[in-house]
Amino acid sequence: MYLLRLQTKEIETSKETSTFSRSADFVLKFDERLEREPFSKIRYTIDNNRPLLKTHGGKFSDDDLEGYLDIYETIAHIYAKGLITKDMLDIMYGYSYQKTFDNSEVRDYLKVIRKDDPSFYMGGESLAKHEGRLIAITDPISDHHRITPLSSKTKY
Repeated sequence: MYLLRLQTKEIETSKETSTFSRSADFVLKFDERLEREPFSKIRYTIDNNRPLLKTHGGKFSDDDLEGYLDIYETIAHIYAKGLITKDMLDIMYGYSYQKTFDNSEVRDYLKVIRKDDPSFYMGGESLAKHEGRLIAITDPISDHHRITPLSSKTKY
């Protein structure tokens, strides 16, 4: 019986390691995409509350913003499939999701494009709201942790 418990524990540890490894691989791939131009500059602009879109005095086109939002939407879908762990998602992207979907220009842009299809970028926005639970958001610049209450209106 002891041997069976030990083998079961080893299998569970192996599964956890495999899940973490797979999750880390996805995160690294998305980080590579987010570090490319213009996405790294979009992230910086959003983090620093500067004008984003050319129509508002910023440097980026609607296509640039859509490309950036596409990455976060894809991350949301990968997370929904269980391929990125909640902890990994929160640590690596929680802050960026919050900043991106709280940005007034992003919200205004989403209102406009959702007139054609109300589901545009709902996965990313839903993750930012995270079903109203308290989620630890890490600020990558200051590395401070804070607990932020989020809206419970959006279901993911």
